[in-house]
Amino acid sequence: MEIKVLMVAVVIASAVSYTAGQLPSPTSLNTTITNSGCGTSKMCVAQPSNCIPAGNSSCYFASSTVSSNSTIFFELSGTTSGFVALGLATNQSQGPTIVFVCANNNNSFVFQTASFTNSTAGFSLINVTSVLSVQGAVNVSQSIQCTFNTTTNLTNTGSTFSYYMSIYNGNFSGSQPGVPAVVYSSNTTLNLANPSSNQSNSTTVTTTTATTSTTKGGGSSLASAGMHGLAILLSTIMLRVLC
Repeated sequence: MEIKVLMVAVVIASAVSYTAGQLPSPTSLNTTITNSGCGTSKMCVAQPSNCIPAGNSSCYFASSTVSSNSTIFFELSGTTSGFVALGLATNQSQGPTIVFVCANNNNSFVFQTASFTNSTAGFSLINVTSVLSVQGAVNVSQSIQCTFNTTTNLTNTGSTFSYYMSIYNGNFSGSQPGVPAVVYSSNTTLNLANPSSNQSNSTTVTTTTATTSTTKGGGSSLASAGMHGLAILLSTIMLRVLC
């Protein structure tokens, strides 16, 4: 019985764990993100389709490029005064496995990583060791642009380049993103390493309106709550097995 309980505990813990670490400090982004190279040198998604990230109209844009040294270079841009976020999911029904948040906090750039709780609760902040460097800028035209480098091992499933991709926006208050609204979501997995991956894939867009979150606090309190819930779940499983 003790062996069975231990095996259940290990499986559950590994499913929800992340490798904690300190995120790198962002530096100023001195270049402008554009859609140049989309389909040839980088894989791109955008809403509206083919919009210009540096233009004057509303545009949400993300791109990925996998380098020869097995790192991934991401670009993310959004016309918002709150935050724009990129979500990557290996299982579409469960939501993003990891989310990268670029935000405007009183005209200062903020970068965060998070996991997706649900469409009502929004994001739970976490720090991961997969982010290597970050650059960002908040523009006076109420837009946010950022770039970041990561390792290829973004999730607990190991190194993979195929993900469902989503772009979110929302309000940002204090140190916490508000409840996210989806502005772009892919219907199929996209290959981050293949520039032409998105050329034959259709996408869906939702019109959910973002609302301001009144939840305060950082990743440490959210992580504590998650561990508390895990402890309760394990206790229940142990009782059932022992019975």
